[in-house]
This record gives sequence, structure tokens and C-alpha cells, in this order.
Amino acid sequence: MSFTTDALFAAVYAAPNSDPPRAVLADHLLEQGDPRGEFITLQLAKLRGPLTHATTRREQQLLEAHESAWLGPLAHVVLPLTTHWERGFLTSAQARLHGETVGDPRWATVVKLRLLAPDHARPLELTGGTMTSLLELADATPSCLDVLLKGRPTRQRALKGFADPGGPHRPPLEHLGCRLERTLRGISKKHVDWLLRLAELPQLRSLWLDLAPYWNALELEWLWKSRLARRLQNLTLGGAPPLDVAGTLVRARTLSSLHTLTVAHRSAAFHFRRDPNGELSELHLQLLGAEPIIDRILLQPLSALPPDALTRFELQAPAGARVRKRGLLRTAALRFPRLRPIEW
Repeated sequence: MSFTTDALFAAVYAAPNSDPPRAVLADHLLEQGDPRGEFITLQLAKLRGPLTHATTRREQQLLEAHESAWLGPLAHVVLPLTTHWERGFLTSAQARLHGETVGDPRWATVVKLRLLAPDHARPLELTGGTMTSLLELADATPSCLDVLLKGRPTRQRALKGFADPGGPHRPPLEHLGCRLERTLRGISKKHVDWLLRLAELPQLRSLWLDLAPYWNALELEWLWKSRLARRLQNLTLGGAPPLDVAGTLVRARTLSSLHTLTVAHRSAAFHFRRDPNGELSELHLQLLGAEPIIDRILLQPLSALPPDALTRFELQAPAGARVRKRGLLRTAALRFPRLRPIEW
């Protein structure tokens, strides 16, 4: 690429939320006969209104033909068919990060990322100074948390892309999903310390904590009393049954900033939202799987809730799915006298 082209790409990466630099780059690439210019132009046009069938097909053809080249080194770490492009640049993907693409400027436009690397992998790209738009990170492992909190390379030699080795160079994360393995003794103290230090991420407001295989609310007392929990707006706790939904709800009610609480496993998710009075008492029960069924595992968390726990109840199942044994759920709902009438 020419010096001018490099400079125009650099302008986009320096201001990833701005459209004018992308429009200037698109015009320049069109003059050069580069298909990326047409692609950027088409995607910018989508902001003004839906594309025609022909232009949508052309957009897809360009992406299929040139995506690997446009990704550059990122093509070796990004999982195919998981990418999403907006305004001509990559915005979300699933990736296996091991530090090979530290400092690559193409990360500057990525907003959402799901990690696929093994637990021991150290995704140094997260603190390489180029993930300036990253708001949502899913499936972070303990090694990933360690990298995020140190905010600098852990290798002795300097790494390309770190303008200031002293850091930190943390992305502006708002949503973070972590998965931890729980031993028979519970969650390790080191991992708890790392989770509590997530309060150092100033914009973090949403946390998904997946504890395998199981947990209970009492075991998470360190979380309920933490500075991090007091400013969370959305909290999701995942694991395997039995789920301590009642105990979790009792403790979450003390967190005034929390707007939604979710307790989930593979077949169902209990979403609690605040009602107009500010109580965390609206339950949205989401059934998962092709053939959802109301069984003992699903009813046990409901039967453990106190009678005044719910003011609203909604049930959602996959489109076209037939929910079996729905009558058991109707019976369980009779325990809550404050519930508004339910349309089954």
C-alpha cells in the first residue's frame, strides 16, 4: 500500500467511531481500483437505509472474496464464519488469542470478542494498546484476567505495539464474561482476588460469571460485599443444577445499582428485573433447547423463592417449541399472591 493509503487507514483506526475518515478512505480506494473501497461504501450506505437485493448480494460477494486479505494476520486467529463487519471493518468475532497479533491496528474497530483459546493461553492482544473499541469480551479465563489486570506484557523482551511498556493498556470493557473451574474446596483465592480487582476496569457494568460445575449464593459472599458488585448493572451467574436462585436473589436485592440478575444453566435461565417500585421481582423464565420440559430441576428454584418474591412472571420458549408439562408451572405460580394475572 502507498503512504497515503497507510495514512488513511491509520486515521480510521485512530477514530474508529467516526464515519468521515472511512468515507475518505473509501473514495481513495475506489480511485485505486481497490475492492475494499466499494465494500466500505456499500456498508456506509446501509446507515442511510436498507440496501437493495442486488447491492446486498454484491456486499456479500466482496466479503467472501477478500475477507482473508482484509483481516491480514488476524485471519490466523479469528474463527471463520464468526466475523461481523460494519462500516467496512471488523466489529466482532470469535478468536484464539495467544499473543501473535499484539499491536495489530486492525483490532481497533472490534467491539465484541469471544475467546476460544485454551485456559493457559495468554491473550496479550487485550493489553496491546490497539483494542480501543472493545466493549464486550466473553469466555475470559483466569489467564485472561491476569493479562487484563496486569495491563502490560509479561514477557521480558519488548513487544511490538506497546508504545509505553509501563501501561496499562486496558480496553474500555463494559461487558465481561468469565468462566472458572470450581474445585471441591470452592473457587481458588487467587481467582477470587482477580475477580475483585475487576473493579479497576472503570466502565465495567455487566458481568457474566460461569462457575463449573456448581455453586451457591453463600459461597459468593465475597462478591456481594465487593466494590465491583455495588456498581454492576447486570449480573449473570451460570453453572449446573441445582441452582441457588433464592439465595442469590436475596443477596442481589441489596445491590441498588443492579438492574437485572440472571441465574442460568443449560436448559433454563431465570432473568430477574426491577419493577416500577424498584424491587428485583419481575421474573422472565427463558426455556432453552428444542424440546423444553417443565421438570423438577426447573421447579425447585421456584419453590424455594419466598411467596412475596415475584410481582410479574413471563415464560419464553424457542419459536415453534411445545412446552411439555406447562401445568406444573401454573401450579407453582399460585404460591406468589403478588403476581399479576399470567397469560399462559
